[in-house]
Amino acid sequence: MEKTKTYLANALLELLKEKDFDKIKVNEICDKALIHKTTFYNHFEDKYELLNYTLLKIHHEITDNTKFEGSLIDYYLSIAKYYIKYIKDNPELFKSIIANDNNTGLILFQKLYVKDIAEKITINNIREVPANYAAHFYVSAVLAIISEWFINGMKEDEETLLNYIKVLIKEEKAF
Repeated sequence: MEKTKTYLANALLELLKEKDFDKIKVNEICDKALIHKTTFYNHFEDKYELLNYTLLKIHHEITDNTKFEGSLIDYYLSIAKYYIKYIKDNPELFKSIIANDNNTGLILFQKLYVKDIAEKITINNIREVPANYAAHFYVSAVLAIISEWFINGMKEDEETLLNYIKVLIKEEKAF
């Protein structure tokens, strides 16, 4: 069961390197994964659910490698660092995720990142602002910065970009 989902997720990732998500059809995913279309629909309702599953796997790869020790800002920056590295290592994938008309992939990434950060804020009872609002505010800002960096050709190195984020967070006295 999980093996089939992984095959489909990997097929989607490969296709995303070639074309935008909006242009990918379920048949193409199935052909790439060598899986029958009926089997696809036994596991996923549609390609959007597969995209959500795939991005969740990526998010878990990132967050599982990041321990929440020290300050929330350090954790937040560690997650941002892994996202930046992942995007830098997989530019075709990120391009196809942000290139679609409705920003489906970017919104899914945002939801995953917000959920994780909001949980950390809640656990630590950090802000006067409710955790979900604070998490949405800062995650949206970071994703906007990362998207802008990507669109402008990723000219700054990872550390410079992280420093920009760090300065902006501290200026706002986040967390």
